[in-house]
Amino acid sequence: MSDKKPGREQERRRTPRHRVHAPIRVTVDSETLEGSTENFSYNGVLVQTAGPLPPLGTACEFALELPLGVVRAHARVVRHDAGRQCFALDISRIDSNGQLLLVALILEGGDD
Repeated sequence: MSDKKPGREQERRRTPRHRVHAPIRVTVDSETLEGSTENFSYNGVLVQTAGPLPPLGTACEFALELPLGVVRAHARVVRHDAGRQCFALDISRIDSNGQLLLVALILEGGDD
């Protein structure tokens, strides 16, 4: 019998996730990966890409293209899902304009 409780993964998250599919460019050193977001929160984003997954722990910058503008932020690669060709970013710094764009998108309801 498993001691895992339903919703346990949700409990570990610091902020709620919002399903948003939007183009994203992730720059690691001088290489840029293009992909699409699967979801985001105020402190993280899940990225799906056809290219190679960046190494865990790698610092990067990203540009998330939303209908109201571009969110630019600094982040670190914290998780891989090779089966789905995805990687998760933990946002370390985001500009104030980017914060406002994310709030506006959440208030609109994302693309749920």
